[in-house]
Amino acid sequence: MTAKELEKQFLKLLQRAGQRGKRLELVYTSRADGLTAYAGLFHDDRSVRLYYTDELLSAESDELQAMLKHEVCHVITRPRSRVPRLCPEDTAEFKAWNQFYSLSSEYEAHQEFQKRFDLDIPGLRTLNQKLFELGRKWIDRALRNYLTLLGGSTIEDDEILFPLFVELFQFFEILLTADMTNDTRYMKLIEQEALVKLYEYYRWIKDLLETVSKKKDYREKVDELWRLFPIVHQLRVPQRQEF
Repeated sequence: MTAKELEKQFLKLLQRAGQRGKRLELVYTSRADGLTAYAGLFHDDRSVRLYYTDELLSAESDELQAMLKHEVCHVITRPRSRVPRLCPEDTAEFKAWNQFYSLSSEYEAHQEFQKRFDLDIPGLRTLNQKLFELGRKWIDRALRNYLTLLGGSTIEDDEILFPLFVELFQFFEILLTADMTNDTRYMKLIEQEALVKLYEYYRWIKDLLETVSKKKDYREKVDELWRLFPIVHQLRVPQRQEF
């Protein structure tokens, strides 16, 4: 697969989804940590920018289609990918808000995927296997980082759920895919690693995202996410400002 062929396939999917008239740009990116996904997306009212890796170009045809369809769903479900700046960007608060808002975007993209595409396509099964290995790496890294930091405290402690949310954002994102495809391996892994309480936290957040997704107006969704944000992260209620 060449970058030109990738561009052609993605543009065709965008057009089929009714996303015509937007300028498409492909940007190559090299990711060395082994813990990130194969592609990324930035879009607004006038353009779509798809970030791709060597791994994306070498993916099997069905797997590639599954990933590109997921990215198209992001364009369909949100008018732009930039996170609303409701607090100063150079703060820990904004980092947490970015994680929560982005997880909501992923949830709605998964919902759109279920409505538009066949969940039994071979590429989705292949992608699930790779995501499972990715999820294991995120669990291992979080356990190593936080249990060392806390001097061996159990991962079940309530007071470390917030830092775990930031650390495990991509794992939560992977769990959304697992739920969509009824992949039960994650529960076995979570039980084995004694992460049951963390999984319950994820399920609670997912229920909140379901409520937000039912709102039709984008601005109403942002308002509801901002209202829920301090509750989810056990933070003080932030004073909303436009930056």
